[in-house]
Amino acid sequence: QQPSVENIIALESTMVWEIKRKELYDLYEKQPEAERFGRLLAEEQICHIESLFLTFGEKSSEERYEIFCKEFPRLLQRVPLGYLASLLGMSQ
Repeated sequence: QQPSVENIIALESTMVWEIKRKELYDLYEKQPEAERFGRLLAEEQICHIESLFLTFGEKSSEERYEIFCKEFPRLLQRVPLGYLASLLGMSQ
């Protein structure tokens, strides 16, 4: 186990749930449905992230922005431009 290198900043009022690794593994041990749910959720996220990396990696900044607008139109009004530019690999 290592501390994450990622930081998460909530841009809006947010409810966050926390579970310790041991507690999660204990839950998986006691509830096979929870383990399956966790696995399926992780698989879905990995596939989505991989798809974004592959799509964004071969596109220009303008194309990445167009994809973002199409895939996440509601976020344009909610995410500060500096964060969006960083995500898309652009300068502000």
